[in-house]
Amino acid sequence: MSKSEMTRFVAAVNADAGLKALAKAKGTDVPGVIQLAHSKGYDIGEADVEEYVQSRRAELTEEDLGAVAGGAAPSRVPAVIHIVVIF
Repeated sequence: MSKSEMTRFVAAVNADAGLKALAKAKGTDVPGVIQLAHSKGYDIGEADVEEYVQSRRAELTEEDLGAVAGGAAPSRVPAVIHIVVIF
C-alpha cells in the first residue's frame, strides 16, 4: 500500500493491452480495480487510488481534459486517464 506500488500498477496497465482492457472494463468500480490489482500481485488500497487520482488531476492539461470530455480516441489520452477521470 504505497505510492510506488500504485505507480507500478499503472505502469503495468499502460504496458499491457490485456491488463488495460481489464482495467477499463472495471469502469468506475474502484473496489473492482483494486481487486484486479491484487489479482496481479499489486498491494494497493482505496487510499492509494484516491491519492493517485488526485495527483493525476493536477497534471492534466486543458487539452487532456477536453479530449476525455469530448470522447477523443483512446490513443490521444494516456490509458490511465480513463481510470482517473471516471473515479
